[in-house]
Amino acid sequence: MDNSKCFWALIQCIAILSLASVLRANGQPATTPPIFNVAATNVTATTATITWSTTKHADSQVAYFIGSAKPKWTPCCSPSNTTSHSVTLRGLTPNTGYNFFVESMPTGSSTPIDSTTSTFHTSAAFSISNVAATNITESTAIITWTTNQKADSQVAYFIGSAKPKWTACCRPSNTTAHSVTLTGLMPNAVYNFFVESMPTGGSKPIDSTSSTFHTPSAKGLEDLGAGSNPYAVVDSNGVIDITWTATNGVMFAQSKDNGVTFSTPKMVAASPAGAQSIQVDAKNNIFILVGYNPASMLNGNTAVLARSTDGGRTFSTVIVKQNIFASLLLVQPSGVVDFAYTTSEDGIDPDDAVRETHSTDGGQTFVNDQLVWGAPHSADAILQFRGAVGPQGQLYVAWAVQDDLDCFVEAAASQDGVNFKNPPTFLWVPDLCNDNPEIVVDTAGNENITWDAGTIYFSRSQDQGQTFSPPSIVSTFGGDDTQKFVVGPNGEIDLVFAGVNFTQSLDHGVTWSTPLNLALPNLPPGFVGAQNPQIVVDANGKITIAWEDDTNGGSPGYFDIYVITSADGRTFSPAKNISNTTGAFTSAPTVLISPLGEQYIYWYETSSTNAATSVFFDSVQ
Repeated sequence: MDNSKCFWALIQCIAILSLASVLRANGQPATTPPIFNVAATNVTATTATITWSTTKHADSQVAYFIGSAKPKWTPCCSPSNTTSHSVTLRGLTPNTGYNFFVESMPTGSSTPIDSTTSTFHTSAAFSISNVAATNITESTAIITWTTNQKADSQVAYFIGSAKPKWTACCRPSNTTAHSVTLTGLMPNAVYNFFVESMPTGGSKPIDSTSSTFHTPSAKGLEDLGAGSNPYAVVDSNGVIDITWTATNGVMFAQSKDNGVTFSTPKMVAASPAGAQSIQVDAKNNIFILVGYNPASMLNGNTAVLARSTDGGRTFSTVIVKQNIFASLLLVQPSGVVDFAYTTSEDGIDPDDAVRETHSTDGGQTFVNDQLVWGAPHSADAILQFRGAVGPQGQLYVAWAVQDDLDCFVEAAASQDGVNFKNPPTFLWVPDLCNDNPEIVVDTAGNENITWDAGTIYFSRSQDQGQTFSPPSIVSTFGGDDTQKFVVGPNGEIDLVFAGVNFTQSLDHGVTWSTPLNLALPNLPPGFVGAQNPQIVVDANGKITIAWEDDTNGGSPGYFDIYVITSADGRTFSPAKNISNTTGAFTSAPTVLISPLGEQYIYWYETSSTNAATSVFFDSVQ
């Protein structure tokens, strides 16, 4: 053997092995592995695309899992017979770390090959946050919001349950900071709105939850002209109808822009007519009760109904009853017009019976005149007369009776809105004068009634006025025949009385909170202070109270109108002077809530120099 040949062969083998060792030490394998270039791409909140390559044609499958959970497998085994593999994972959890590995089985083989485990992290789900309405004016508002991914922008806005209006689609786009300006808004209106954004490159928009904002009034007080004793109502479209008594007769005006402007007043009945109330039915037909007062009250009054079926453009009148005294106009949701009144049943005593009649043809003709109550004694006289309509058209009326030295309250009800079948319920606290009944029907149809018998008493009927709970004392604080109350959206009862004292019951009148005195501080000696309180509550439970007060009037009897609000009946806003009159006496404030949530207030003023009267209207912010 040639020993030199063996020696050089050995040296050559050692050199080859050394070179292979160097290549492996530098990270470059001598051969390509069966699976390589494994990657997770196009990762979103719920999807990811897994790609890899194989040295031989093979099929494709991916196993993926969170933490130590059992792997989920994609369907086997597409694509197949390829060296470039791509599988999309769907239904992933946003903002989550995933482990995965891929598996391929070479074409014609029965042995699959797995990659090592890799990871990816899904992005957070697309979200909308920080939605706000800013820079709100009487006709514009800027809506802003942010998204966690770039997206486009659009806003939907509407009043009440109206169909939403949408801003133009869809600018700004490809941004995370969004701002859209709304224009052409109504003043003094509560708007609902939500925003919508679709991620850039996406196909499914996302909406925010609904929010609200309130546009301010375009201007302050609206002086409707000479007159007094105003009555107003808001129809289902937000149109304000108002009537009042002027020297030349009963006037009517209308606002279609939330009280910013009113139509030119028109006369619906000539003097000596006086406005007594205004109502609308479900079709927004307008009904104004007009009373004619002759010189001799013993002969009673004539009640006339002024009706409009064309939105207040024209009115027709019909005589309902003559020789009556107090009267009530009650319009049912169905459009049936009920007229309850007090009259002389025996032809001698001026005011000793309660009767009711109704119309099913929009007030053109009245039928079924029926006696609801007749005085058992000739000396009886009706003091006050109140009424209300239930949610299904039930009729509720109550009145106080003076019988010699006694006073008591009677309450009658018609369950079908037509017939008063049962005798009235007698509500009386012995040895006291019971008068000034007030009725409120809640959304469930329960009749709630308060009256004054030295203190305020409360009773409730849960069977449509057939029976009542025993009278309970609202407060031992003395009454003054001016109590008013409302029932909130959750059944809470809010009551104001004796100047401007407030109390609340959360258990349907069983117990009442300690009264809060909301009157202005520092009443000067000889001044009247707070009187004639009024109260309303909206669908969200916001309480608004208005009253007359001369505390800051400069002289006794120079009243201004004040308003105070509360979201819960426990804390109240500072009192706000709405009228700010100089040299005038304000009277009869009334707060009004529209079906769309706007709040208004109206009253009349009397000049201290010439006794001229004017009617005013404003919004409550």
